[in-house]
Amino acid sequence: WKTAARRSEQFADFGVFWLEEPLHPEDVAGYRQLSRVSRLPIAAGEAESRFVEFEHLMREGEIDWVQPDPGRCGISTMVEVGRLAHRLHTRVVNHSFKSGITIAASLHGLASVPGGELFEFCMADSPLRHELTGERFTIDADGYVHVPEGPGLGVTVDEEIVSRYQVN
Repeated sequence: WKTAARRSEQFADFGVFWLEEPLHPEDVAGYRQLSRVSRLPIAAGEAESRFVEFEHLMREGEIDWVQPDPGRCGISTMVEVGRLAHRLHTRVVNHSFKSGITIAASLHGLASVPGGELFEFCMADSPLRHELTGERFTIDADGYVHVPEGPGLGVTVDEEIVSRYQVN
């Protein structure tokens, strides 16, 4: 945590929004120490899958941002985590952008929790991200990505793309 604290101090004057996952996921005591001294907000939780782990990280690690990944924890747990984050005055943001499916799951999860207005959106090009679903997710002129409105997650899976990338 001490190295992360030094880096946090070095980055603080450069407009960094948060310091993401600077410690091993199980170093909750280190997160607590870091969160207490860092001028930058600390974000973590992308590796967690169970609600109790998120809760421990928020309560004991005192992080500023929790990052549930619905691909790892599921949408229901993501929503539970977001609701707890609100009660604990911790911010919530997704950690998933690998495909149109996880983007849609993240958007639905964030739309279901208080304070879920920030979406982590990857700008890198990825065939699976852009081709797996018929829907394309883009940032509009106001900086928003919209929640799909169709049935289920609101996306349609392209079976040809699944076959192309399937490993037998």
